[in-house]
Amino acid sequence: MSDKRKKSLITKSIIIVALIVIVDQISKHFIRIKFPINSSIKIIDGFFNIVNVTNRGIAFGMLERFSMNQSKAFILITIISIGILFYFYIGFLRGPNHNTFIVYTLSAIIGGAIGNFIDRLFLGYVTDFFLVYYKNFTWPAFNVADTFISIGAVSLIIFIIFEPEPKKEIINGESNA
Repeated sequence: MSDKRKKSLITKSIIIVALIVIVDQISKHFIRIKFPINSSIKIIDGFFNIVNVTNRGIAFGMLERFSMNQSKAFILITIISIGILFYFYIGFLRGPNHNTFIVYTLSAIIGGAIGNFIDRLFLGYVTDFFLVYYKNFTWPAFNVADTFISIGAVSLIIFIIFEPEPKKEIINGESNA
């Protein structure tokens, strides 16, 4: 990949991260100022509500009753997670076989992680507001950041499962794969 294309890819992925963080933070701020805590408004009866709930746990409220100072622990976990994501992001950019899909997917996950990190850092919890349910089944409330993290994670899993094997280069009758 040429330096110009690589710079363009980096610029686009930074824009993706920034847009996700901005939309996530604006939507959470709107929910916090317009809807009372633990309120619920039906959007699609029997399927989808807008709510205002706090999530002091990790993804989808897991570990919400964690015994130690969870806010500080989750901040540390988030910093480590974002660091690992950046490591892989940089690795894909530096590697000989760039994959634009992977870079954009990692950007979506990083944007979502940063969006939730901002809440956790400044509020001590994450604001969730989408609630999907059907009859006796209710999916845990989530937000814009969670959506991009989930879509990115599922996309990476699908890519890894269905990625074609790299072509083996034969040099002097030997494979260098």
